[in-house]
Amino acid sequence: MKSYSETHVFSALERRIMAVAVAIVKEIPNSEKLRCHEVARAVSAITGLPFVDGFFGSVNHTWIIIRPAAKVQAGHATGRRPSVPDRIGAILDPYAVGSLPQVQMHDASFITAHMSNYRPGPPRTDIDHDLVEALVKIARRALSVQVCSYLIEIFMAYESGALSQEAPTL
Repeated sequence: MKSYSETHVFSALERRIMAVAVAIVKEIPNSEKLRCHEVARAVSAITGLPFVDGFFGSVNHTWIIIRPAAKVQAGHATGRRPSVPDRIGAILDPYAVGSLPQVQMHDASFITAHMSNYRPGPPRTDIDHDLVEALVKIARRALSVQVCSYLIEIFMAYESGALSQEAPTL
């Protein structure tokens, strides 16, 4: 079954961005040194989407903006409530606080207590930039193999005449 969020809330592009983020995070090795601040920056470096330093509740946290707030207020997609005041839009959280699955996507046009926990704050000054660079290299290496596989799958579907409107996911 596809959820309402999958069919009405998030666009196909946003769902693909989420799939890429899941693939990136899956390739990052476990380490006690990992924090959301470096993981979000690595995902941001690969996707080109902006990250936000701030808080989730009282916890220092970093996440990624996938849809600016202005688009939600302007009625970004059908079924949305365009009049809901919103300062976030939609976010991608590649290292969710106290939650599973680890990579999550949230749309702020659906006001919930969970979304109100995301509050922008000052930029962090304690980032391990060498770690971010290492995470980006690890993920890019793994993703290049996945992207080649993805392109081969698309090519084979095209050649067989079975290419559908819904692209295969990473």
